[in-house]
Amino acid sequence: EIDVRGPSASLRGQMMFLTAFLINIISIYYLSPVWLKGRINIYILFILFWIIDISVPLGYQLLFLNMMPLHLAMILGFFPALIIVISLYLNHEKMYLLGINTAKDTDNEDS
Repeated sequence: EIDVRGPSASLRGQMMFLTAFLINIISIYYLSPVWLKGRINIYILFILFWIIDISVPLGYQLLFLNMMPLHLAMILGFFPALIIVISLYLNHEKMYLLGINTAKDTDNEDS
């Protein structure tokens, strides 16, 4: 059973969600250009975000709260990772349809 009210009841629990949010923003900033340039597959990007979204709550709870079971952390990290990757993909498709060049559309941008 997942206790949703428990982590949100205290400031320490709420900081876990803030920490995960900030780490997701930093990860999106660094990983999305790598995906746009075609260096990694969208499925690999999903797995990377899933690992990040599993490890942040586990690490935070290991340091500050009681340890969460791994299977619950995997379930908890799946949906944010899925939402992030779908959002990145749909945003790229929208930019492509509008005719705005992205890093994936240009050839040899680095040279």
